[in-house]
Amino acid sequence: MADERPTKNEIPRIADLWEAGFSIFPLNGTGQPIPSYFEPDKSDMDRRIAWYKRPCNGIQWGQYRRDPASWEQVQEWQKQYPKCNWGIATGLKVMAVDCDSPDSIQWVEQGNIQRSPFYVNTANGRHYLYSTRDSETGVIEAGNSVDSERKIDFRGSGGYIVAPGSIHGSGMVYEYSAPEGMTLAELWDNAPSLTKVDLAAVKGNASERESRPMTEGGIDEGGRNSNLARLIGLWVSENQPVEEIIGRALAENALNNPPLSESEVKTTVASIFKTHLFRNDFAPRVEEEKYLQPKRIRFTLSDLETAPNKRPIMDGYFPIACTSQLSAAGGSGKSTWMMWWIMSQIEESDTRCLIVTAEDEPEDYRRKAYALLNCPEPPTSANKAQNRINIWNLRGTGKKLVEKKNGICYPNLTFAAEVIEAVKADGASVVFVETLSRFLGDEDNEQISAAIACTDHIAQQSNCAVVLIHHTSKANAEGVERGELEMTQYHGRGGGALADSSRSVLGIQKASSTERRALSGHTPDDSVIVVRHLKNSYGPQRPPAFFANRNGYLRALSEKTAAEKKSDQMRSEIECKNTLLERMNEIGYVVRRDIERTAQFAKDIGLTRDSLRIAVRDALEGGQLTMVDARKNGKGQTVSILISKTGADALARDGYILDV
Repeated sequence: MADERPTKNEIPRIADLWEAGFSIFPLNGTGQPIPSYFEPDKSDMDRRIAWYKRPCNGIQWGQYRRDPASWEQVQEWQKQYPKCNWGIATGLKVMAVDCDSPDSIQWVEQGNIQRSPFYVNTANGRHYLYSTRDSETGVIEAGNSVDSERKIDFRGSGGYIVAPGSIHGSGMVYEYSAPEGMTLAELWDNAPSLTKVDLAAVKGNASERESRPMTEGGIDEGGRNSNLARLIGLWVSENQPVEEIIGRALAENALNNPPLSESEVKTTVASIFKTHLFRNDFAPRVEEEKYLQPKRIRFTLSDLETAPNKRPIMDGYFPIACTSQLSAAGGSGKSTWMMWWIMSQIEESDTRCLIVTAEDEPEDYRRKAYALLNCPEPPTSANKAQNRINIWNLRGTGKKLVEKKNGICYPNLTFAAEVIEAVKADGASVVFVETLSRFLGDEDNEQISAAIACTDHIAQQSNCAVVLIHHTSKANAEGVERGELEMTQYHGRGGGALADSSRSVLGIQKASSTERRALSGHTPDDSVIVVRHLKNSYGPQRPPAFFANRNGYLRALSEKTAAEKKSDQMRSEIECKNTLLERMNEIGYVVRRDIERTAQFAKDIGLTRDSLRIAVRDALEGGQLTMVDARKNGKGQTVSILISKTGADALARDGYILDV
């Protein structure tokens, strides 16, 4: 393969790119459908163009900036992401000047910078490729820049370009061009390098504007938004904490003439930070020192004399800065209830949430949300719910809440730092982790304890509630369903360590027949579930909550009213009396003591002793049955007999003679 030499404008194969030493990774292409949640406000063409330039789901491309993937990994990607596009990390062997218009191409061709004969034709322009080799300074390290006015971008360290051979969203193919006989493998030694003068010319004034220190003061109306956005982008790329970025942005904005509103500044920070996270697959860089030892607290006299504040608990279920647990058997509706609860909280308190999932795809959650929003009694509206529910899809990434070192389990604080950054960027007050088992190696006590330590750290550092979605053990689930076991806080798999470490425990199961009869608003075809609050370390447990699950949406059920209960009782009594009369018409009579002293007769006709007693009373009062005294063959002790209107013949047949 190394001997194959593509001519000018030939499309190189993936193997050619890898063998040339480029660090490549998969981008979305025609084989990766565009999810409905991806930039829904744009046109289909714009969505497709943006999607085809984004790394495939689960690819954290930042790790390939310096270390190219192995050929085995590339082959695995080819199987995992068929018909995908490919990206080339810049800064390792190649950097690129991205010209996105005819004018910007002409600017390069006119000699404003050294022109490279190695380039890739794109849909709107051209990627001029340059070697990072420099005889004087070694590998050139230069950051990225964007100049939207001249439509000239620079891709250096920390950036990437779409590889030749990939397909643009418009259908055009990225086409590689080089001098006759030159392969990609020869780019490093033969392509020109950019000098510092070239870099300055490419970046123009943009680099000066982007690196302008905030202490230089604000600007007048007309450039406030763009200037602030560039500053925020710089601070985000430097991995500064969200709180610090907000503080610096507000301070910088105060110097503008006139200043922007505080809400507009915070919205700009959130937007840029979220964009940064999405482009890097929700994996912001974290410093080596990820965890600081907690400070010791000394209670002062004022602390001891002042009543402490109660810990806030979301909807009475999930305490803030703590880990909670929601467990249920598979298919019981826990994910549907979770989505219903989130939407009800959006309606009540404008809650924002983050769902960290290795279980379902974002489209699965969208289906649940759509069903709930379009049911007869939706928990909220689509207008209120928009941008409030954030899904972080980690399927196939291997992310874990725990890590093992020397055979000992520890909380994975690197992953915890990523979650904390995502929570802060989204402004989430609750995080659902679905499911716990997906983020563990095993479900033993050691791993579960380390996982709870990790989620407690996330909850405390971001001041949010963390809820672990978990499965019950199969034996417990079947025992609870049969009524042989009572649902307790220990019903989840790995019950001991998980329940003891969770500050609040909820369980979901199907409602019993007795519970169903006490509820109104459901039909016999409805699946009725009950949410049981099994533990709460910071307050009272909420009473059981019942829901009818109809075709994917939930309807909260309430206990029947007094009138409904009375109506049910009357209907039940009538049914029991009819059952008794039907049996009495068959047998004619029954001895009273057989009814009152044993349960066998009631059992034979499918009634309880209490319901039978009431049925006898009603039948006697209604005249359908009669109580008589008789003796066998006119001799012996008199017995009381319950007789139907057609029972005289049966009494005579069996030798009973009525007392006169």
